[in-house]
Amino acid sequence: MENKGEINFYWDKVGNRLRNLDKTEVKNIIADYYTNKIKVKDIITKYHLNILSSQLIKEFPPIVVDKKCPYDNEKMIVNLHSRDGLGLSGEPYCPICGHQNSQYCRCENCLEEEKKYLENLRNKVRDTYLVPKEKVKIEELTLRDKLLLAAVLKTGLNEETTKIIGSKLAEGKLSPLADMSKDILSNLVSKAIILVDPESSLDAFTDENFPETYYI
Repeated sequence: MENKGEINFYWDKVGNRLRNLDKTEVKNIIADYYTNKIKVKDIITKYHLNILSSQLIKEFPPIVVDKKCPYDNEKMIVNLHSRDGLGLSGEPYCPICGHQNSQYCRCENCLEEEKKYLENLRNKVRDTYLVPKEKVKIEELTLRDKLLLAAVLKTGLNEETTKIIGSKLAEGKLSPLADMSKDILSNLVSKAIILVDPESSLDAFTDENFPETYYI
C-alpha cells in the first residue's frame, strides 16, 4: 500500500465488527495489515477482534477517490484489496446509488437512462415507418409483383396473417440463393407492397444512418 499522503476513508461503510472501535484504532489495524505486514491472526489477537481471518479485509472501510458520481455528485469510493492483490478491489462506485463509471453499470440511474435511450430509438423507428393510410391496391400489382408477394407470404407469413417473419423466410428458403431472396424483398419494399414493421427489433437497424438503413 503506497503512502501518498493521508488516505480518506469512507467511514459510513466500515464493517460491523470494527464499528465499535475508534477511527485511530481502525487505521492502526489497516497499517498493521498493509504496512507492517503483521499476520492476520496476530492482528485479530492484538485488537481482540471476534472475526475470522478471511473476513478481516471485508471489514475495512472503502477509500474515497477523486471521481464523482454523475447522478449524485458524490465522491466515489473503492474497496480495499487483500495485500496479495495487485490493486484496489473492483471499480470505484457511488456510495449512494452504486453507480460505476462503466458501460456495464446496472445501477437504477443507468437502467433508467438506457430505458429512455431505447424508447427514443423506438420512437424514431415508429415515426420513420408509420403505416400509410393509403395502401397499394392489388389491381395495381404486376403479375411479377403478385408472384413475388405470394412466395413471400407463403414462406414467411405469421399465424395472424399480419406480419412477415424474417426467421421464417430464412428457414423456409424463400429462394435458392440469399442474394435472390434479398432482391425479392427489396423489390417489394421499393414499391411499398411490403413495409418495415415499426415494432421491428432495434437490432434489425444499423447504427449508421439509423433507422433508415436496416437488414433486409
